[in-house]
Amino acid sequence: MRLRVSVGLVVTAATAVLGLPAPALAAPAANVLFVNNADDSHCSDSGTGTVAQPYCTVSAAAKAVQAGQTVKVLATGKPYNNDEVRLTRSGTPEQPITFLGVPLLDDEHPQPTLQSSGATTGSFVLSGVHDVVVRGFHHTNKTNAFVITDSSRITVDQNRFDSSRGTADVRVSGTSDHVTVSRNLINSGIGVALDPGTHDNLVTTNDFNRTRTSAVTVKDSPGLAVTNNTIAYSCQESVLIDGASPGAVVENNVITADNPVRTQYSPAHCTAERRGEAEISVSAGSTTGTTVDYNTVHPWPDAAGYRWAGTAYPTAAAFKAATGQGGHDADLNVDLDQNTNWPFDRLADSDVAAIDSADPTAPGVGTDLFGQAPVDHPTVANTAPSGAVRDRGAIERTGLHYAVVSLSGTATEYPTGPAPLTVKATATAMQDWQTPLTGYSFDFGDGSDPVVTTSPEATHTYQAT
Repeated sequence: MRLRVSVGLVVTAATAVLGLPAPALAAPAANVLFVNNADDSHCSDSGTGTVAQPYCTVSAAAKAVQAGQTVKVLATGKPYNNDEVRLTRSGTPEQPITFLGVPLLDDEHPQPTLQSSGATTGSFVLSGVHDVVVRGFHHTNKTNAFVITDSSRITVDQNRFDSSRGTADVRVSGTSDHVTVSRNLINSGIGVALDPGTHDNLVTTNDFNRTRTSAVTVKDSPGLAVTNNTIAYSCQESVLIDGASPGAVVENNVITADNPVRTQYSPAHCTAERRGEAEISVSAGSTTGTTVDYNTVHPWPDAAGYRWAGTAYPTAAAFKAATGQGGHDADLNVDLDQNTNWPFDRLADSDVAAIDSADPTAPGVGTDLFGQAPVDHPTVANTAPSGAVRDRGAIERTGLHYAVVSLSGTATEYPTGPAPLTVKATATAMQDWQTPLTGYSFDFGDGSDPVVTTSPEATHTYQAT
């Protein structure tokens, strides 16, 4: 398998061995409910969600899940059609309810797909609940895939959205607070919307590629943080903070309206009338306590980079001179290296202004889109506060092309059971920074702690099938 999620100094091999995708926030086996629609004769929505007889649909598991439990949804290659999850149960801060698919890696590691077949369904509808995590699903052809209303401490993480319909890929409404929308890929989608009455929410480390509307739309929602997102080729504003939404933080984002070299064969979905007047727009009622800084912003040639309290500023320099904001912003026509792994928007080595220059104090999740920790680029001077090394945008520049992970049995060439079964994993990394690889981390996908070693080999014993 090929993994493009690792660094030039530490290679994270998040493996999918023996058909078991590597989970995050793994729970003990007794606390896991399984969903597997691969074979209708062996799944049942009236069962108990065991490995032997899993649920057929995610919505059936949602009716049974309790605080502290994980709903593990397998990627079978067969979509979960028209399966709208309406959750009415809550977790606790210490024991959240978790819906877990497959971490967002690349197109070679499919996620469980929630798909609409002509019906106007969403994916998850969360109303009046708290302490819920939804991680690792592919949402396609959905109408308003996530609708979160009157809910608290909700995390929407490492999902992928394609061919969306409706008004938002993720809509947060009512009195919802402390909702985190993090590390998602929104590809040709319709963005994230925070409605009046919501407050203290976080939109961070998402990759917005060619959204057909504003990537992030906020109205009357104070206390919002929009950080470390990559927003490429969106229509209308990239970040629109409207109404009375004071106390916002807009930092560490990479925003580019267009780069003809990269978009000539796949242009943005925008007509001239739908391109927006500014990439970052903050209304007069939202400027109090709001910070805009450490972004790279490249607008359309005939538009402005910023609009602040109704006044447009074409460049970061003009914005800073008039408002004192954007002191570390830069106009960078970022050379997003999509050829590395379409449609993810990766920085290139030439994007110096975005590399090792992010504000480490900005709210966020601590890693990039793929779970990668910050990495010091060996040829770029650090310009972030205190010498911090995180890049701006959603994806850390690592210099690593991919890691190849091979698996073998210790007794036979092929790792076949029954359990307990001991296997050996061997990682081979390819990277272009010419820096030595000093460590490897192997996640064997069964909830055990990763094996961290200086060797490219690691062994592990699976205790169950």
